[in-house]
Amino acid sequence: MTNENQAPASAQSALEALQQMTGTHANLIERIGGAARVDAVVGQPVEMAGRTIVPLAETLYMGGYGGGLGSGDTTARQPAAAEPEGQHGFGGGYGGGGTAKARAVAVVEISAAGVRVVPVFDWTSLGLAALATLGALLAARARLNRVGQ
Repeated sequence: MTNENQAPASAQSALEALQQMTGTHANLIERIGGAARVDAVVGQPVEMAGRTIVPLAETLYMGGYGGGLGSGDTTARQPAAAEPEGQHGFGGGYGGGGTAKARAVAVVEISAAGVRVVPVFDWTSLGLAALATLGALLAARARLNRVGQ
């Protein structure tokens, strides 16, 4: 039995579980943030044929999470047989997700002739951008044809 100022036992255990998961996610975010280091974007130098090659990359980390708790008097919504008179309901949920990616953007070539930065061209991104632009132009043309008729 609980008084009005105290959450039911199930609500209290759900709240404790939510607090524990929040701490777990905070720890995970801290670890992912720690991965955003210089050595994650500047690779190990490789020496060959009198040249030193240093790979350069970009990294992206994204994530999100959320949770919620709720409670209320369920007697107005539930038949009398479902819950005893005056029974309070409680619910909660929590979730999260994320992604990380890295891609090569350039290599630095160091030789006796000097230092040269050679970009790594991303043909996939260019192709996707071209397709998206073409799709937008075709959609705009179709819309103008409908308006003009």
